[in-house]
Amino acid sequence: MSPLSLPLDQQKQRIKLKTMLISSPRPFVIAIASCLLMEEVSGQASMSLNFFRTGDMADFASNKKYDFSNLEKHSGHLVEKQKEIMKEVDSFLGESLEDQESLFEQQFTKFEQIVDDTTLICEGEVTMTWLKCPEDACDGEDDNSSCVGCKASFCKIDFDNQKESPEKYPSFIHLVGASNHCDSVLIQADFTTIVQECKEYDRQKRLFQSNENLILPKELPLSGLITELGHTDSEFVTNAIVKTNPSTRVIVEPQPVMEAMTVCDSYLKNRRKKFRGITESSICNREKAGMLLDDVIYMLSRTRDITEERVVIKTQPSSMQGIDIFDKKYPNVDWMFVYDDPTAEIGAHMGASRPDRANCVKTMKDPQPALIEIVEGAGLDLESLSLEEYCAASYAMLADKAVVEHFASTKGTFVRSENVMDVLPYVLKEIFHIPEPNNISTLDKMKELVNPSQQKQLHDKKVDAATFEQSVASEALYGPFYKQLESLQKTGN
Repeated sequence: MSPLSLPLDQQKQRIKLKTMLISSPRPFVIAIASCLLMEEVSGQASMSLNFFRTGDMADFASNKKYDFSNLEKHSGHLVEKQKEIMKEVDSFLGESLEDQESLFEQQFTKFEQIVDDTTLICEGEVTMTWLKCPEDACDGEDDNSSCVGCKASFCKIDFDNQKESPEKYPSFIHLVGASNHCDSVLIQADFTTIVQECKEYDRQKRLFQSNENLILPKELPLSGLITELGHTDSEFVTNAIVKTNPSTRVIVEPQPVMEAMTVCDSYLKNRRKKFRGITESSICNREKAGMLLDDVIYMLSRTRDITEERVVIKTQPSSMQGIDIFDKKYPNVDWMFVYDDPTAEIGAHMGASRPDRANCVKTMKDPQPALIEIVEGAGLDLESLSLEEYCAASYAMLADKAVVEHFASTKGTFVRSENVMDVLPYVLKEIFHIPEPNNISTLDKMKELVNPSQQKQLHDKKVDAATFEQSVASEALYGPFYKQLESLQKTGN
C-alpha cells in the first residue's frame, strides 16, 4: 500500500515516526525498528536499556542491582549500524530514509547503541575525550566538596591503533580523530554525576565477581607522569614506551588531564573572571582541583583490555602549572621533565610560524602573575617587553615551576631532550617502577628505535630557526633556569 493512500491520521503518525527516526541523535532507532518488525535485532536486545538494572524498581531503589555477566574485552553494545537494519526500516515505512537525510548527515557513520549512555561509559566501552569546567568550578573553602559544573564528553576510541602504529597515532587526539564514533557522536554527561555512578558500579561489580582478574573494566594504577617544556620531540619517549611495554597504556596529552591540572591557573579562565569582575572573590581551591584530577585519571585509567597493567600519562607543557596539584594528590607517583637549551627552545616556539602568532605570546595582553614575576626578576619592564622576551618568559615560568616543585616534593627527573633515550630505561624501571619485559633488553631496544643522528637533526633544525634576537632573549630570561635544570639533569644509568 502506498503511504499516500493511507488515511490522514495514519499518514500523520507515519510522518511523526519518520521524523523521530531521522532526527534521533543516537541510533536507538534499531530497538524501535526491531519491535515494529517483531524480530530480534541483537542477541542482547532484550536487555534493559536502563543501565543493566535488574529486578523491579523497588529492588533497584533499595539494592541498586546490576547485571554483570558481560566480561569480554569487546562487549559489543556499541557497533556501527548495519545497513541491513536500515533497509528493513525502509521496507517497513515503504520508502527510503536516506532520501530524507541531508548530504551533511550522510557523511557521518551511524551506530547501533543497545544500552544507555551511562552503561556505555561505566562498562568502559567509550572513553572520556573532553572535559570543560567553568572558571569558578573549583571555588569555595570546603576542601571535601567536588568541583561543580564540569561537563565531560565520551566516545569510542581504540588504543590498539596506537599500539600497532604509535608513529601514526602519537597522541590522544590522533586516536580521537581516527574514530568514526568520535566523529559522529559525542556522549555528554555531568562529570561529577558520572564519576559517582561509575565508582558505585565498580564497587558492586567487585562484590559480584570474586576473581579480580576477570573484572572488566578494571582500573589501571598510574605509574608515572611525563612533562616537558614544549617542542622537545617527546614523541620519541612515548612511542618508545608503547613499542617496548605493551602492557602499559600510554595516554599522550589528554585534554581532560590538562583541564584538571590547569583549572586554577588557566589564562582563559582567569581572564573570564576579570571580565566578570570576580577575580578578588573567586579563589580557586587547589584541594578541589586535586579531587577533580583524581577523578579524571580514574575515568581515563579504566580499561577492558586484560593485558594492560598500568598507565603512564604525558601532559601538555601548560599542565606544569598544576604540578603541585598532581604531587599533593599522587605523592607516590613521580614525573619526568624534558627540556631543551635556550636557542633550540625559542627556535621551536617561534620558528614554526609568524612570531606574533606563536603560542608562547598568546597571553601577552593579560600576563599571568607567575610570568610577571619572571620578567620583574630579570629587571625588565613588562610594558616594553619584546615578543621574543615575552615568549622566553613564558617557558621560563614553566621551568621555574618545575624546579621549585622538585625541591618542595623531592620528585622530578630532569632530562635534556638529546639524552632522553639514554635515560628513559632508567626512568621506567627506577622512577616509574615498570618492570622490563621478559628476555628483552629495553635499553637496547629503545636505542634501536631512534637514530641519534635523527635527534641531532631535529635539534639543529630548531636552533637554525631561531633568530639572533630570539636567541639573546632566551638566554637572558630562560638561561638562568636552564642552568638550574642542567644542574639537576639525569645523564645516564
